Amino acid sequence: MKVYDLTQKIERQHHYIVTYDSSTKTWYHDIENEEGFFPYGTIYNESYDHWESDYRGDGEYIAGTDELAKQFTDAMQVLNSVRMTEEQQGWIEAKAKLLHDPINWLTYTLGQHLTQRQVEEVIAELTDAVSE
Repeated sequence: MKVYDLTQKIERQHHYIVTYDSSTKTWYHDIENEEGFFPYGTIYNESYDHWESDYRGDGEYIAGTDELAKQFTDAMQVLNSVRMTEEQQGWIEAKAKLLHDPINWLTYTLGQHLTQRQVEEVIAELTDAVSE
C-alpha cells in the first residue's frame, strides 16, 4: 500500500506478508516472516530512499498508521470469510512449495518481469558467480 503523508510530503510504501495456513484454511498477517524479510522496518520511505518502522518510540507512531492497520485487519477478515475451492487451495500450496526453493522462487519472480531467455541468462550468470 502506498500512503502519502500530507503533513510531511512523504510518500511511503507499507509492506505486509500475508500467509495462507492450509491446516486452518485461513490467511494471517505473518509478522514473524516480516521481521526476517524487512529487518529495518516494513515501510519504505520514498522521499529518503530508506526503510523504517511505523513505531517512532515513546509511544509515538507514524501518523495514520493506526487507520491503515485497521483497514488491513478488516481486509484480512474479509479474505478469511471467503471460502476457497480445493483447486484454489491446491494452487496456493503449489506456489508455496515453489517459493521455498530459492532457484524456483527467483525464476518465478523474474518470470513476471522478464522473458524466459532473460531469466535463463540471469540464472546462468548467478550460477557462474556462485561457482567462482
